[in-house]
Amino acid sequence: MSVSFKAAVVGLGWAGQQHLAAYSRRDDVEIVGLAGLEADQLSALATQYGVDHAFADWNDLIAWGGFDLLSVAVPTSLHAPIAIAALQSGSHVLCEKPMAGTVADAQAMVDAAKSSGLVLDVVFNHRSHGELKAIKRLVADGGLGNPYHTRVTWLRRDGIPAGWFRQRALSGGGVLADLGIHLLDYTLDILGEPAVRSLSAAGFSAFSGERSDARPLEGRGESSDVEDFASVFLRLAGGGVIELDVSWAAARASADEMTITVHGTEGGAEAALSPAFEAGDVERFTAPTVGGESETIETPAGRGHDEVVAEFVAAAHGSIGEGRRVGSAALERTRIIGACYESMVSGREVVLA
Repeated sequence: MSVSFKAAVVGLGWAGQQHLAAYSRRDDVEIVGLAGLEADQLSALATQYGVDHAFADWNDLIAWGGFDLLSVAVPTSLHAPIAIAALQSGSHVLCEKPMAGTVADAQAMVDAAKSSGLVLDVVFNHRSHGELKAIKRLVADGGLGNPYHTRVTWLRRDGIPAGWFRQRALSGGGVLADLGIHLLDYTLDILGEPAVRSLSAAGFSAFSGERSDARPLEGRGESSDVEDFASVFLRLAGGGVIELDVSWAAARASADEMTITVHGTEGGAEAALSPAFEAGDVERFTAPTVGGESETIETPAGRGHDEVVAEFVAAAHGSIGEGRRVGSAALERTRIIGACYESMVSGREVVLA
């Protein structure tokens, strides 16, 4: 396929580099622009990907405007201004999660996408796990009956990030906004997008921040005003519930624990996921009324950012739905995460609908 789109990336960290790598593996995309504050990294990546237009300031990149696709991989507080400016300038936008730090910013992004008629997509790369796709098919085909209870976890022993991740004004929140939003996203996707009626959440900062009674971990010494552990209970339309636990740091085994368990009226399913998107298995269980039999379903490896970028480019080509995505699902995720933080502060259940 000949080149159809010219792409640019704002943000030079791990996430931005995933976008660059994914674009570089496509025949229909040429990387033409970069923006980021780290001068050495900017120069190195421009050389690696043959980019002639590299800017320290994202405003200068958008003012140049020689691209059709823009990936936004910067601190969350900058997502809205960059995405809105790019959409208004005529570029499709792929934004890292979380979509924005506030519902108002997320809504402004959606409004800009609708006004421009361009694609706004948000990176929920963990949907690409083969295990999650298999469980989604089981639910959609009625193989589990009515799913009434789902539990999801992503627990790390020692994974507190440094820098802006630990500043609420820049990140929009701690581990719930960083990792927990993935769990929320793919669980709602698997269950068919049920409305969240109410929720209760608790957050803890046992190992982050400046605490003399906590063992120092990597990245300590900086101030922090976000949680490193979160637990959420969500009540869904139709009577189902979701339990969600997520940590950057906890007194537990060293390996990441990513799990999902779905209990339904006609059966259940559970899986342990690989943070590296390796191939895995789903265990499917029949209802106890028919003997409690089980089945192992083998699933392929996930494709991570490659799959997200492929879907974004396809949407820009017009081959997905009406050819437009405007971030509506991500906006709803932002609303739910915001309600979780409201519950953490108040210590009370929050009613959403």
